[in-house]
Amino acid sequence: MAFSKGIIPGVLLVLVVTVLSLLFSFAHSAFDPLVLSIIVGLLLSSLIRAGNEVRSGVEESLRVTLPAGIALYGMKLDVSGFMPSYLPMTAFAFLLMFALSYLFSRYVAGLGQGLSFLIATGLSVCGASAIVVVAAAAGTRREDTTVSIISVMITGLTGMIIFRLLAGTSLLTTEGAPLLIGTTLPMFGQVKVAARAFGESTLHMAVNYKLVRISALALVALVALAIGRKEGFRGGSKPWFMAVFFLLAILSNVSEDVASLRAAAGHASSFLLTAALASIGLSVDLDVMLEKGTAPPLAAGVSWGIASLIIALVVAFTFN
Repeated sequence: MAFSKGIIPGVLLVLVVTVLSLLFSFAHSAFDPLVLSIIVGLLLSSLIRAGNEVRSGVEESLRVTLPAGIALYGMKLDVSGFMPSYLPMTAFAFLLMFALSYLFSRYVAGLGQGLSFLIATGLSVCGASAIVVVAAAAGTRREDTTVSIISVMITGLTGMIIFRLLAGTSLLTTEGAPLLIGTTLPMFGQVKVAARAFGESTLHMAVNYKLVRISALALVALVALAIGRKEGFRGGSKPWFMAVFFLLAILSNVSEDVASLRAAAGHASSFLLTAALASIGLSVDLDVMLEKGTAPPLAAGVSWGIASLIIALVVAFTFN
């Protein structure tokens, strides 16, 4: 960072939003600090008139934290606990969720290619984390990143509440719950909260299904890099940090020495990405974002509901 006194106000503002978001996330596992930071940043940007010094500090923070956070996130892709028996159903659910949410968002809701791709990524892989990685790889607009994260968050929280309400009923048995919850809810915390209502064994199995889904992030990121120059994507550059992301993902799964640093790298990545999304929230024009209206969250919710219903029918057929 080309540090100067002129950027201090913006950097401090990003730091405050980041710390507050991380602290609030400890209150409940369903609260994702990445989501909280972008929402808090967005609200603050609409309440205060940021001067040039604040804006330059926010931009400088984003320039540093985003690539560093994404590069380190590669170490979080751990396949050591990969269970081959979980792969067929998880792969089916991932492909169904991604394809249906992308096609529905793009051609039914009429959203742009970039926003549709981000919504599909968030719903099918791992929520805000996947969105920010893919958005940076493809070069999508900040407004699309913000809208997709909020849309996926709303959808995931709704799904989490629905699954918890179904606990103890005949509509969702303890045999089918891990598969359905682990392959449909977008964010890790949401999976944990919903699955815990069915018992510890359900929680353990649902988390394993979720971990298999997260491994698909590398594939989606490669696709995002390949189509970065097409409609709805900005720039089409080849960011260096994606190369580091893939390199660390490989090294952390083949080298025990590198893998021993996974926990520390994970904490550092979470902090940096939370700061990056705080910067994005602080730099987004709320009026521009609101122009998209309710179409993105509705597209995310409807497509998730249809895909989840199909998966639920397959689960019911499998366990009956």
